[in-house]
Amino acid sequence: MQMKEYIQNLKSKPEAERKQFAYMATIACMVVVGGIWLYGLVGHFNTKSSEPEVANTVKPFSVLANSIKGTYNDISASVNQAKSISNIMEEDTQTQVPEGKVIDLIPVEKSTQ
Repeated sequence: MQMKEYIQNLKSKPEAERKQFAYMATIACMVVVGGIWLYGLVGHFNTKSSEPEVANTVKPFSVLANSIKGTYNDISASVNQAKSISNIMEEDTQTQVPEGKVIDLIPVEKSTQ
């Protein structure tokens, strides 16, 4: 109930005093938030265990190099497994349609829309 009375009292004051109160309240909140933020930064920078963590972390360029090597190896393996064009041509000549056999084709209409 004390707070409601204080707010009612504040509403009855002139606008200049209300603005002054709003500015002071804003500054007080900013000081509290800034203090908490600075306390967190001081705690963050005072840790001495940051150097061993850096030594044990993975280096980004080595990860990139390993990724590129793996991709290159995968591509070269798949290219080596692919059939050469001469093998494909030989298979096509062996599997030609015998003469006299009719192949049914489905007509396709072209539409220009």
